Amino acid sequence: MKTNNKKIEVISIIILIVLIVALGLTVYLRKNSITNVNKVLSDKYDEIKCIDEDCDYITVYDESKGKVLIYDSYGNKISKYSKSNSKTLYDTTVSFLLFKNINKSGEIKEYYVTKVNGKKVYSSKKELVVLSDYLIEELDGDKSNIINYKGDVLFSNVTKVKRYKSVTAIKVLDEEYLINERGDRTLSDYVIDREVLDDEGETLYLVLQDSSKAYYYFDAKTEKFKGDSFNSYEFNEDKKTIKAYKESNGETTILDIDKKGVQKESEEESQVKIIKKIKPLIDEDKYRIYQKGLYSNLQDKVLVDNLEDNSFGIYDLKDKTYKELYKYTSENGSSIIISFKSYDDNKYFQINCTEGMCGEQKILVYDAKEGKVLFDYAYSDNKIKNFTGIKGGYKLVKYTANSTEEFSNKYVLYNKKNEIVVSSKNMITVVDKDILFGKKYDEESAIIYSAKLKKVFNTDDNLAEKQKVGKEKVYKYSDDEYTYVVSTNGKELFKVKNSESNIAFAKDLILNVTDKKVTLINAKNNKLGEYKFEKNESLLSEDGQINLSYKKSIFVNNTVDNYGKIVYYNGTKIKKLKNTNIASVSQSKDTKNVIIITTDGKKYGFFIAK
Repeated sequence: MKTNNKKIEVISIIILIVLIVALGLTVYLRKNSITNVNKVLSDKYDEIKCIDEDCDYITVYDESKGKVLIYDSYGNKISKYSKSNSKTLYDTTVSFLLFKNINKSGEIKEYYVTKVNGKKVYSSKKELVVLSDYLIEELDGDKSNIINYKGDVLFSNVTKVKRYKSVTAIKVLDEEYLINERGDRTLSDYVIDREVLDDEGETLYLVLQDSSKAYYYFDAKTEKFKGDSFNSYEFNEDKKTIKAYKESNGETTILDIDKKGVQKESEEESQVKIIKKIKPLIDEDKYRIYQKGLYSNLQDKVLVDNLEDNSFGIYDLKDKTYKELYKYTSENGSSIIISFKSYDDNKYFQINCTEGMCGEQKILVYDAKEGKVLFDYAYSDNKIKNFTGIKGGYKLVKYTANSTEEFSNKYVLYNKKNEIVVSSKNMITVVDKDILFGKKYDEESAIIYSAKLKKVFNTDDNLAEKQKVGKEKVYKYSDDEYTYVVSTNGKELFKVKNSESNIAFAKDLILNVTDKKVTLINAKNNKLGEYKFEKNESLLSEDGQINLSYKKSIFVNNTVDNYGKIVYYNGTKIKKLKNTNIASVSQSKDTKNVIIITTDGKKYGFFIAK
């Protein structure tokens, strides 16, 4: 009986896991691909268009009734009004509409606000702009007024207005306020110091400051503070995470704050704490510690000068041993320690010894956490300008212009054995390895190399161009016969004869279009699809650009047989729109739904694709 119960328990867990995975997949697909297409209006209207480029709202004009209908990007009708030559709708929200009255000479007589039911609640000769779904800003030179959707003036003589995702910062009579989207004062005694955006340009979080000059992480979505306050801060290289400094009892603690507001004490603690712990562990009569090389009171190895034999090396704090890296030729020699910019939460240093100290110019690149030398270079004629460490032991070195002819102003890629892989006057990019530390180069045009394949793809005569496809990047180059597109993992995505090359980079797809077919690559997973055009079909383009694509889908018309199609990147048909053609396609910035405007040649309708 116990055995059966255990089997039932295991089966139940498996079923639960399958359901969770299925739910996650469904959510992902709904967000990132078109799963259903719903008709909102048939082709019976004289004009249908997005109010602005965000396409969160759509206007529909019915000339026979003289009416303009307003829909949101979910396909819901939210309002309507009578069209007139003197009245122009220029913005809308779920709560109100903004109009302007124009006289015969084209001058604006007034701006005014109506509720969605058409009731006029406010008018002004000054420009009115949307501040939130419930607030309007009335512009008056260097000042403005804040008005709600009912027409009530909430704040006058406002000298500063800045909108964030969930709050707005305003300044009235030298006093700063934070207000929510309905105009209520919130977060009293705080001002916004910085706004941090996600990759989509939306507010990720805010850094707030109170009257005592302390800083706080504030989650813009939940409108909650996270973690403790801190006295000062700086952004890391990713511009999303924070290195914060908290002072207490004369000591400074360094905190790492991630994008979600989680705080933890950084390994890179204050110098005072580190030195306090490490100094007693070493014989200062025999060794001189380099404080520049200290990064944590947990580190096992430190950089030192050996005062007894006039050398430089690594001292192991655990087993009390010393490893010499080089000797000084000058009595009481010393080295220069420089910290690299790190992109992997590790610590890397460049160690320089001058000709006067070592008899020759020396450069070492040192991995402090592993306690090992990554690159050892002595030079007289060739001088290093910049150094980049790449995963897998690869190093990209840029030499100065006054080096020898072989190295002058060149990029040189070394492998983990410090052997030269390739050198060039142009940038070299290792496509399938991340940069760990050093200088991040502009790689718009480069020679590309795959560490996995141990292959150089191109030369100085046919440099690869980096292309952004959504959040992904790929590289495109050509030789005398073919055009190639290579992914960041070194995979050759396209190899197309130059005579057949018509490659376009859409929001999340790579397309190559010919008269007979369109080949598509999903840039995220590098999967290839193909759609062969049926007779009289053609790809919908916009302003001559063939890169029109939303949610990994393309849009096809047949003007002879009078239909439109929505096709997924793998070539499967999502929806055939009968007895109509697709006139234009847009995507709502707010809902991410796709608005497909259709036409029978004279009248217009539209669909919402989710």
